[in-house]
Amino acid sequence: RDAFKDVLAMGLDEMTLVEDPFDGTAEPAVVARVLEAAIRKRGPFDLIVCGFASDDGYTYQVGPRLAERLNLPLVSYVRQMRIAGSSLEAERDLEDRVQQVAADLPAVVSVGEEAFLPRRTTLMDALKARQKPVNTWRLQEDLGLSRDELMAAGHATSSSETGVYVERLQRLLRGNDLEALADGLIDTLLEREALQATA
Repeated sequence: RDAFKDVLAMGLDEMTLVEDPFDGTAEPAVVARVLEAAIRKRGPFDLIVCGFASDDGYTYQVGPRLAERLNLPLVSYVRQMRIAGSSLEAERDLEDRVQQVAADLPAVVSVGEEAFLPRRTTLMDALKARQKPVNTWRLQEDLGLSRDELMAAGHATSSSETGVYVERLQRLLRGNDLEALADGLIDTLLEREALQATA
């Protein structure tokens, strides 16, 4: 909430906060489901911008999961982008190279914090920001989602692990006759049924 006035002063027209009943513990699948509901409630859109990761979890999953839920193209690790008609043109940072991509709108993009410098604001911007609307939506009342159902769907109900033990024969073949050593190795593999003899 403390950051609202700053981003509104940078030029946003409106802010909407979805209250978090999970206290920051929701898994990425749950977060994506909540964001999907909020986005659909807001109405038509052209571009959804996500961070590539969040400070609380660093799972790198929310943007991709959100794009999947909305059935939209995803362009990740964007460092520069522009809108050209009904398309998005972007540069993706792939560490060892930069990739130029294009995607039809609407689309979802994920950006790194170093990708875009924040817009500098003035005192007049800050004063105007006070007049801009800030909405607060609740999970059940505004988005029609149940906290308990989301938590149940987002958690694994059971898991199991099975270890595999491999017994090693550790047989040492000695000698100078390579043909005899090869025959001995083959006999050992046949004995252990690691090879099958053919007629």
